[in-house]
Amino acid sequence: MDLVLRDLGRVLAGQEHHTNDLAELRREVAHERVERLAVAERLDDHISVTVIPPR
Repeated sequence: MDLVLRDLGRVLAGQEHHTNDLAELRREVAHERVERLAVAERLDDHISVTVIPPR
């Protein structure tokens, strides 16, 4: 029984570590999305000014 409890503690510690890793990855992905959106908006603005002449 002691071995089971010890191993369960190790599993839970590993799960906590992976949970933290996943949370960090989600934050990074969200940040990358924001950056890509900003770049896309600047590109759209640039294209609309340089390619499509104003009326």
